[in-house]
Amino acid sequence: MTRFKKISLWITACFIFCAALIFILILSSDKLINQKQISDKIQSGVSEAINGQVTFERIHFSFFPQPQVVVQQCRFSIPETIKGTVVSLSITPKLLPLILGEFQNSRITLYTPDIEIYLDRKPGSEDKHLNSFSLGTVEEKVGAILSVVLSKTPGLRVRLKNARLNILKEKKPAFWFRNINASMNVLKDHISLDMQSDAKLFQNISLKGALYFYKDKLSFSLTNLKLDYPRLYLSGKMDIHGALPSTPQKVNLELLGKNVDVASTRKAALDLAGENPVVNDIFEIVKGGKVPFIQFTSHGKSMEELGELENITINSNMTSGEIFVPGV
Repeated sequence: MTRFKKISLWITACFIFCAALIFILILSSDKLINQKQISDKIQSGVSEAINGQVTFERIHFSFFPQPQVVVQQCRFSIPETIKGTVVSLSITPKLLPLILGEFQNSRITLYTPDIEIYLDRKPGSEDKHLNSFSLGTVEEKVGAILSVVLSKTPGLRVRLKNARLNILKEKKPAFWFRNINASMNVLKDHISLDMQSDAKLFQNISLKGALYFYKDKLSFSLTNLKLDYPRLYLSGKMDIHGALPSTPQKVNLELLGKNVDVASTRKAALDLAGENPVVNDIFEIVKGGKVPFIQFTSHGKSMEELGELENITINSNMTSGEIFVPGV
């Protein structure tokens, strides 16, 4: 036997041994990770990390055609904040870092998540609709979370398949989204969002936008928002200067609307806003018509101040308008 043949046989034997070892690991990984002691430890660790509770039925590992972790029948909850279920959660890590011993996500897919978010009533408020909850420091929390996400998970892609979202106030439904199909991509300096869904008062929502974070500035860019009902096309942006607790805050909002059907928009806005005086005043005057173009701008020291009448400017034109002037 020549030296070349001996080397070839040795390489072949090593390859067969490695393949057999990997095959054994694949067969044993599911049994190992789903042992009750290990499974309970994973659930306990994740629950502690979110300051809530996380449970699941089973974790499945696969290595071909690409590494993948699938968590089945996942349930999670954070008291008085959020709870939900996910039929299946798929995590696909990056291959090269995995070979080097590091676990980096490249794609997460959530199948049929059903989520409930609880909103606390703002102290002293008597409003009976969605607008009565206090945003508090939401923008600060979003800024802090976005900063961590951009720095720790570049290249991550998140997909939602057939999701449901219920927003509850005092344990009663205030707003909901159905048939949510969305994708979020974490890029170098922003997170892009593409979503389609239905919602209470709205039909066939199509949304594209992005979140940017620069030092102490948080920016929401709305590339396109299209609704079949009420008939509406929107684009715009919202800039929050001072998104971190250490800096003073200033909020600017600009929205551009096209081909707005006033009657259907009025009905949806009044149902959603409830007793909001600004919305009621606007639609007490404007009752119908078509708006080819409208520009809405507002500013304030907080998101709550965006709804104050003295901070709002509206420029538009209208055709076939139905206008009512009180007292005239």
